[in-house]
Amino acid sequence: MSPLVRSSARLTGRAALDLIHAAENAAAALKLPVSIAVVTETGQDLATYSMDGSSPQSTQVARDKAYTAVAFGMPSDQFHDRAEHFGIDGPAMVTAAVARIMPLGGGVPVTIDGVVAGAVGVSGGTGDQDKAIAISAIETVLQASENASSGAGDFRNMRARRVITGAGSDGRSTIISDENTPTQKTAPGFNISDIWTVTALPANVADEAPTGDVELTPTEGIVLRVVTFPPDDEWNPEADYKASLEAFNGGDSVLEDHDSGVGGLHITDTIDAGTVITGELTLLLESGETTLYPGDSFIQRGVKHSWRNRTGTPVTILVAMIAAER
Repeated sequence: MSPLVRSSARLTGRAALDLIHAAENAAAALKLPVSIAVVTETGQDLATYSMDGSSPQSTQVARDKAYTAVAFGMPSDQFHDRAEHFGIDGPAMVTAAVARIMPLGGGVPVTIDGVVAGAVGVSGGTGDQDKAIAISAIETVLQASENASSGAGDFRNMRARRVITGAGSDGRSTIISDENTPTQKTAPGFNISDIWTVTALPANVADEAPTGDVELTPTEGIVLRVVTFPPDDEWNPEADYKASLEAFNGGDSVLEDHDSGVGGLHITDTIDAGTVITGELTLLLESGETTLYPGDSFIQRGVKHSWRNRTGTPVTILVAMIAAER
């Protein structure tokens, strides 16, 4: 059973909030102030949100679109097409809307494990725009749930979403881009997505998004990245650590002549400040080790170290690697 549902046929409150958030992001990317509604499989209101600038009537319209989608198990605009097929005219549709039937684009059912578990309704743009926002929200949340629950092997598929803000042509703050960061690479032991790079401080707020290949260590400035580690039983960290680092041009950081007994021990000219997002990650040093849990942070100050994931699921951290001197 999907973790998004209480039973086989009802969205959780957490899923409703995630759907609202994802729809808001999709609408913001289109610069549309919309209202968003999520209903249960029985059409009961689960969550509603109106963005700044949305029209007063859009809230109820969003609810009715969601209700229509879940009541008939189809996108709300398909009900419009079906009504026309049976010769129902426009005024009749308006009358039907009083009974919460809203045959306009923007209501989309949420189907989980083959069952309609609820629906999302969006109102504020054209019917096609509202429908696209609802579909984007549903796909985003279902994909996130699949990534979180599908197990260890999926570490290679992990991607980091990056939202970049800036000033629009009118000088007002806006979203410049909203996409998975393109600077990403996977090796047997790591999946790294670089979020941002700063080559000097203070940085310029108008700097362009970084491009290029993923390098293990910055030669100057700071790199902010998301790193996902597979479980140790998915690869051989004792033997393959160097090969994985070589994929990021960091093979020479591995120390092969040492007596610590720690495989994959390596050293970089960086100060690494990171926080565990999901999972449990063990930091190995020459004389000791510690396990970090979600919310725990570390400051790795250019010493010999290695990482282990002794659990059965991927571990993800957010880390800033700062170029340093000795």
